[in-house]
Amino acid sequence: SDLTRKCESLAEELQGMERRHELKLQEMDEDISRQIARHKQNWQTAEKLRREAWEKEKTREIKEMTIKGLEPEVERLISEHKMERKKQESRTQEMLDHQRAELEAAHQRQIRDMKEQLLADHERAIDRERERGRQRLREESERLDEQLREERRKQTMEIEREKRRCEQDMRDVLSKVQEQVSQARQEAADA
Repeated sequence: SDLTRKCESLAEELQGMERRHELKLQEMDEDISRQIARHKQNWQTAEKLRREAWEKEKTREIKEMTIKGLEPEVERLISEHKMERKKQESRTQEMLDHQRAELEAAHQRQIRDMKEQLLADHERAIDRERERGRQRLREESERLDEQLREERRKQTMEIEREKRRCEQDMRDVLSKVQEQVSQARQEAADA
């Protein structure tokens, strides 16, 4: 009947309206969800920035407070460091002075040892030269003695020759004199 068809038509139209309403609600719900998510992200970003800014500010304040609170301790540490550095510099200087003194003493010992060694070498060289000089003098003396002996031997031989020649001359002269005397006697006897 017409009433039944109208009821069915209305029912279908209601169902369609319900489906469209549900879709619209679903779209609105999704849109709201997206907006909420976007707002949440924006809020989280803003909150993160605010938190970072707050942390930075608090960190700065804490650093300032810490620095102010630590200034006496820092000054004490700096003072102690300066004193320790001075002590270390003093110890280092003392060590350097001690090492310098030891090196100077070692240097002086080396110089003294070198002088003694050079003096000993010089004395030995002088002794060797003296010995060589004495040896040369002995050799020269022996050579001169040999020359003198040779000269004496030659002179002795020459004297002996001259002596023999003189003796021969004397014998010749004596022989002639004797001959002349004998001749004169002979002549005197003949006269």
